[in-house]
Amino acid sequence: MMAPHAEALPRTTGSDGREHPHMLSLTTLQGLAWTFAALGIILTIVRLLHRWKNSRCLHLDDIFSAVATTILVPFTAMTLQDDAIDIEMTMYRLGRSDHIPSLEKVDTAIKTEVACTVLFWIIIYAAKASFLAAYWRTFCANRVACFVWYTLAAVTAISFGALFMSVFWICGQPSNVGDLVACKSVGTAYAIRLLTVWCVLNLVDCFLLIVYPFANTSFSRTQLNTRQTICISLMLLLVAFFVALDILRTYWNLTLSLSETTNLVLLWRLLEPSVAVILCAMSGFAGLCRVPRSDSDISDDERGWIEIGRVGKDTSG
Repeated sequence: MMAPHAEALPRTTGSDGREHPHMLSLTTLQGLAWTFAALGIILTIVRLLHRWKNSRCLHLDDIFSAVATTILVPFTAMTLQDDAIDIEMTMYRLGRSDHIPSLEKVDTAIKTEVACTVLFWIIIYAAKASFLAAYWRTFCANRVACFVWYTLAAVTAISFGALFMSVFWICGQPSNVGDLVACKSVGTAYAIRLLTVWCVLNLVDCFLLIVYPFANTSFSRTQLNTRQTICISLMLLLVAFFVALDILRTYWNLTLSLSETTNLVLLWRLLEPSVAVILCAMSGFAGLCRVPRSDSDISDDERGWIEIGRVGKDTSG
């Protein structure tokens, strides 16, 4: 007997797979996801050890980096669990398999996806918070730079609040979160608006985080040396990769012909937080890019509040 939810999955019988060349297997997703996650974890550990070895303390940006990395592990595991069910349903719909997940599994997958979305944004914005904390110590050499930093921090905080709260309206309203029927009844136009808002808010933050260090150095007429230029350029390349993943993830979700014939969106969703963690870990070596504060018009005491999260005693001098 056909499962009660199978009728909602129109099947393409006789497919030999050539019509859908971009269907990734669960094994491939697992390999790529854990490889990127492992790279992020290793880089974060190296970052923390490097900071502790040099100064015997951890700064607020280190703590945000550790938080993002810690959350990455359950996010990856839960997302892969959700993807396994998604792939089973896709294979059934394409006529490659006669097995369809039970209604209970599908219901669990929807609840898991909501939880993964929450973790997704926490990881992304923990990474952004780490960048902000690193920027404060690296670039805020005068009151103008600090004012711009406060503005950027406020925009980032507002964006995170809006994104975090909107997740609970993913099925129309908070009371419907995880409800299979309610989630399926949400119109396409509503889903498009929600995904578009998520993408725009995320990319605006990324753009501001990219522009800030360059605008700051231009305003202060600071000349970057070769080492600083290479360091910042490498970071920008990774940020560009992160931005590309977010655009691809959104575009794949919004384009029906792609979301129905490929499952690459599962890969984009898995890699984006891992790339954010990798970027976050690399920002821990911001000392290589540190801009001199010869024109500083504020004291270290005025700037010291950002070190509220510092653990240990700074012996770096």
